[in-house]
Amino acid sequence: MDMLRTDEARTIRDGWDAQPTEVVLRRVAEARAIGVAESWAAPALLYDRRLGVSSTCFGWNRIPGISIRLSGVEAHHPGLRRRTGPGHNLSFSPGGPNRILADGPIRFATISLEGRLFDRGAAAEGLPDLHGRLRDDLFFFPDSRLEGMTREYLRRAFSTTEPPSALEMEGRALLLVDHVIRLHGHVPIAVRRGGLAPHQLRRVQDFLRENLTEDVSLSAAAAVVGLSTSYFARAFRQATGVPPHQWVIQQRLERAKSLLELSGLSLAEVALQAGFADQSHFTSAFRRATGTTPGHWRRARVD
Repeated sequence: MDMLRTDEARTIRDGWDAQPTEVVLRRVAEARAIGVAESWAAPALLYDRRLGVSSTCFGWNRIPGISIRLSGVEAHHPGLRRRTGPGHNLSFSPGGPNRILADGPIRFATISLEGRLFDRGAAAEGLPDLHGRLRDDLFFFPDSRLEGMTREYLRRAFSTTEPPSALEMEGRALLLVDHVIRLHGHVPIAVRRGGLAPHQLRRVQDFLRENLTEDVSLSAAAAVVGLSTSYFARAFRQATGVPPHQWVIQQRLERAKSLLELSGLSLAEVALQAGFADQSHFTSAFRRATGTTPGHWRRARVD
């Protein structure tokens, strides 16, 4: 894809202070964006640049975020004199002009992590705000765990066979933020033993069951029990053994099984009433959980 025109890059850069993130992301015409219309906490952009990357076309970037080189020519950071390579394709930028350069076709992706996410994560741990104090030396550094989480975030974000929910992507974004906070020398405080109190767990589970057909956000679920999203995500997993989005999928599958057995609804209708985006999404989740398709599962019990 062609690089941003100079006038467009200058307009984006100069107007940054007056524009929210989603406006900037929509104007990056040569990138494939996901999570903007869906109001994700951390939208992602996938780039395919045939002409490479220059410092001028990256002058618009004011958003902290994680970037990863996926394929193509090696990139380098002229200021830090670092290059991509095996195990060194990951970068974290605190925002500001991006000085990554590439001299030929390159494919890479960026996950936008606005400063408020770090402030929320820091506040949840009783730490001072990190916004404005984020490290600017984390370019092409080795971190296998963060690279794995970044690749999984992107895989789920751009999945066409099983679209992710806002609940799932917000949870994954918080994991990324927690890890970056560690890279700044702050180790998040462990969740107290037992996670959520029994009455808290019942309340949030009832809320999630009542809204199985909705794309509930992690912050909305956390608000039910009056906790921060970061604390809630870790406490829920400790209490149930799975992240909130996986628990919701389990409940949707249980509802789907009841509908398959006790109703004459079509598979498409079952999918929608159980909270899945469509029949394809339902079939994929059902096969992964049971090893068979909804149709075969229903016939085995009806016959």
